[in-house]
Amino acid sequence: MVKTEGKCAIDNHLIMDNLQGNDAEKNLIAKLDSAKSKLVKIAQMKSKLVAENNKMKQFIEQLKCSAKDFKTELLEMDIKTLEVEYEALLSDKAGEIDYLQSLQKQIKQFKVNVVNSFFLHFPEIGVSKYLMIWL
Repeated sequence: MVKTEGKCAIDNHLIMDNLQGNDAEKNLIAKLDSAKSKLVKIAQMKSKLVAENNKMKQFIEQLKCSAKDFKTELLEMDIKTLEVEYEALLSDKAGEIDYLQSLQKQIKQFKVNVVNSFFLHFPEIGVSKYLMIWL
């Protein structure tokens, strides 16, 4: 603390006229320290935000580069049309899964019919482990 001509300087940041006691000085120093710490936190948050912003810019550039690989027709389509196409593809996939499951059931039923037919024509052979595994 430096005294000059009736004024008091605190950390070369604040000059007060006629300081009214030690408590006021401590209070001002506390407020100054609080403001300094807030300023440091704001600077840290700003630098973090700048870093995140740079990462986002890089990510956008990567997306732009990967978007060049898409056909121009896809790039020109609006979001709603793309969503409709996506839903159609999902329903096609569900339909294909149903179709494949139906085929699997038909194949299993065919195998059962073949085995039954075999034993109807050749009852003397009996049930063979080979034919049971085949099912």
